[in-house]
Amino acid sequence: MKVFYGLFLCVMIPLTSIFSQTSDVEGGVILGATSYSGDVNPSITPRFKDIGVTYGLAARVALTNKFNFRSSLTSHHFQADDKNYPERNGRNFKFSTNLYELALVGEWEPFGKEHFYGDAQGNKIFKRLISPYFYTGVMVGLATANPDFSGYKDNNPAMLAGIRQDLSHGSANFVVSMPLGFGIKYDLTERMVIAVDGSMRLCFSDYIDGISKSAGPTRNDTYTSMQVMVFYKLRKR
Repeated sequence: MKVFYGLFLCVMIPLTSIFSQTSDVEGGVILGATSYSGDVNPSITPRFKDIGVTYGLAARVALTNKFNFRSSLTSHHFQADDKNYPERNGRNFKFSTNLYELALVGEWEPFGKEHFYGDAQGNKIFKRLISPYFYTGVMVGLATANPDFSGYKDNNPAMLAGIRQDLSHGSANFVVSMPLGFGIKYDLTERMVIAVDGSMRLCFSDYIDGISKSAGPTRNDTYTSMQVMVFYKLRKR
């Protein structure tokens, strides 16, 4: 986790210095929910009991009225159990995973515009905006998975060989993913912004859950998140 904090600061401090004279710089907090789809959860929509918590820190730099750069450091908790899916009763796998994720994304606001305008008397007036946005980028994470195969009581040789391979893979895995996200943000005050967004992560790993060879080694895991972010403008244009 300390490595990710270090990378987060290494990315944001130089960018903040570069853009602080001409751009809005915001710091914020993240709280939300996350879910996983993979070898234990067969669907994109999980059971309620499988939904985990997401929380973290974020920083955002406004490059223009329509384009922003955002970096975040978040913690995600995933869990799933074959017992929640009747078609998996004979296998009885389960797992829990903590994923620490560093994200670097670009946001596009198609209707973004200036927040201030001048009236007839020359006064500077602030106008609140409700603005939808899309984002994508790259996310790098460290997943610490705890797969549990103890519920499997059969003696299928192929399954047992796969379990041995998964256990030998280890619990810590680096995960690279590309998010596809959409959100809406609203100006609470001149300096405070709230945003609600959701995204799906297209992962280049099948070991978020610590399970692959014993289940579905041809399909990578994915995960989604819904989050609320509150930003405070550290410096205004």
